Amino acid sequence: MKIYKITEASEYIGVSINTLKTLANNGKIKSFKTTGKHRRFHQDALDAYMGVEKEMYYVDTRKIYFSEREAQCAAQIAAGKCYKRIAKNLDLSHRTVELYVKCAKEKLNCDSRAELAKTLENSGFLARYEQKQINDQQKR
Repeated sequence: MKIYKITEASEYIGVSINTLKTLANNGKIKSFKTTGKHRRFHQDALDAYMGVEKEMYYVDTRKIYFSEREAQCAAQIAAGKCYKRIAKNLDLSHRTVELYVKCAKEKLNCDSRAELAKTLENSGFLARYEQKQINDQQKR
């Protein structure tokens, strides 16, 4: 699991550095300090704070863990939607959508949205994601 510096962690969960420090000091997000007294955060702790459940998807032959929001945003990018349209559909800010897409691109080593879309299309991710959405709706 990835370890984040405070600046990376604040970007990852979409809060300011001061807010993140306050959350860590109040025990809302677990963190640790290095020998140089620098604060670090495990990705699991950040995800737990955001209430994120990780879902495993196979891309090519790799197991990739996307949060539900990362998967939603990536699927809509692959469908050709822009950040602002995705933000409106998911009731998020377009900056938050940009962060989720950035995380998805990093996990798949993609440099652009087009490359992300192509990778997801070629891997069968979209078909599995859509099937998961249908199954989830049937359970409700």
